[in-house]
Amino acid sequence: MFTFYLETHGCQMNEYDTLIARSILERAGGVWTSRLESAHLIVINTCAVREKAQEKVLNRVRSLLYLKKENARAIGIIGCVAQSEKEKLLENAPLDFVIGPDSLRSLAELAPIAEGHPVLEKSAPLVDTQLSSRETYEDIVIQESRFFRMEDFPFSRFVTIQRGCDHFCSFCVVPFTRGRERSKSTLSILEEIKRLEENGAKSILLLGQNVNSFHNPTDTFVSLLEKILRETGIPRISFTSPHPKDFPMELLSLIGREKRLVSHLHAPLQSGSDGVLERMKREYTQKEYLELIENAYREIPRLNLTTDIIVGFPGETHEDFEQTRKVMQLADFDSAFMFAYSERPHTYARQKYPDDIPPEEKIKRLQIIIEEQNTRARKKNETYLGSTVQMIPEEFSKRGQEYITGKSENGKKILLDSRNLREEWIARHEEIQVKVESATSVTLFGKITEPDVY
Repeated sequence: MFTFYLETHGCQMNEYDTLIARSILERAGGVWTSRLESAHLIVINTCAVREKAQEKVLNRVRSLLYLKKENARAIGIIGCVAQSEKEKLLENAPLDFVIGPDSLRSLAELAPIAEGHPVLEKSAPLVDTQLSSRETYEDIVIQESRFFRMEDFPFSRFVTIQRGCDHFCSFCVVPFTRGRERSKSTLSILEEIKRLEENGAKSILLLGQNVNSFHNPTDTFVSLLEKILRETGIPRISFTSPHPKDFPMELLSLIGREKRLVSHLHAPLQSGSDGVLERMKREYTQKEYLELIENAYREIPRLNLTTDIIVGFPGETHEDFEQTRKVMQLADFDSAFMFAYSERPHTYARQKYPDDIPPEEKIKRLQIIIEEQNTRARKKNETYLGSTVQMIPEEFSKRGQEYITGKSENGKKILLDSRNLREEWIARHEEIQVKVESATSVTLFGKITEPDVY
């Protein structure tokens, strides 16, 4: 028997992969621990999307090396940085293993080392970064997913349905770290959702690098959603992250008419300029994107619309930037993830386009759209003042256990005071009626309207 500690950086897909890693290590005889100091095996799951991800990972590993003198027998990394930067990582830190997202099953090979068998220790680190065109881990049964996020309430859970991406946007490292698109079987997805439902889940977030391109021999994404609606009783179903190119009208219409589908659409714009979109290899124009948004607002009542934006992409002129500002205004996003462009390893943009926008200009443009979007988002959130929304709780707030955060029917973040909340309510209630009393650009603040829960 050995103990292992898991640390996750990055997106929800990484969080889900950490759950897969946990299941693999438990199969191999390991026991998960939340105490870093007591772990025989330390696993850091990494994300390569942000700039300087490699340096952050190396700094984190170096900060943990003292544990090798105490209890730890192996320290290493898994995930996207492991996949994309393995040579540099191995050159700069004494790692015991470097394992990519498609090779998580190799973690089981570390069990003898973690168990303390010196005759089995390797002089060289375990390195496995093979990309797969088939691996979906659908046979890995995640028994318990309450150890990382949303651990306080059993209501909200993740389910990965699709891995990899075939779009090869010129700025994106995902196809090089997670490989080509492949989808899980419908049967395995339904079985996983039913298990989560039996364990108290009320809200399911379907995950994929390009989730709405899901397809297997029996289903498209739309028909999968229809089967989940028909064969499970999950009250709330949402999904991320999609590509604007893959939004058929039947998907928008389904979201609009099915109350169990969360009225939230994440439609990554990236840029409003046709020239920049073409260099980004996004496969749509400004006009096509705005037509999608127009259709979405028409089909989906009380739509919560979010997006991703990159400023300072190579060759972006001031006119290109103004086109992005124009589309953001026309689309009237509820919120946006906004970034200044940074080169990612292996990508087409890094190879073909000089990073020619000065850093100070990137920051200037980023600050402009952040300020404009914050104003826009606050105004949209203020339209909820005085209204009553249905909230499913997800976790205690970073402010402490006096506050609970959760999501409304259309995915808006809500925070409420829980100090007088009776403990038995958690097990009894599926949703809370919340009256919105104030709002920021990010969060709705509310008060519970049901007096019997106090």
